[in-house]
Amino acid sequence: MEGFSNFTWLTLAAITGFGVVQMLRALAIRVRNETMIHDLKTNVARLQADRVRQVMIRHGMIPEDQPEAPAGEHPPEAQPTEEPAAEPSNASDTAPETEPTRQAA
Repeated sequence: MEGFSNFTWLTLAAITGFGVVQMLRALAIRVRNETMIHDLKTNVARLQADRVRQVMIRHGMIPEDQPEAPAGEHPPEAQPTEEPAAEPSNASDTAPETEPTRQAA
């Protein structure tokens, strides 16, 4: 039984390579479309938030001169404040801190 000729092998390799390139192209298009959809959803959410803020300003629910907080940050009045730890007045009044030890079970 005789094998394939060189031209046949070359043709099969070209067809296979073309198929692989087209699959990679389809994958790249899918990733691009998903990225565009994500960007579009992000833009819509930002525009909706801007519109809600405009309506709230128009109806007097928030003052017009109130600065807008960047995304992910709380306004200054809503940020939790931490009380500074009180320092002991005399170092000899406090016991040295030791880590608890584990007992064998």
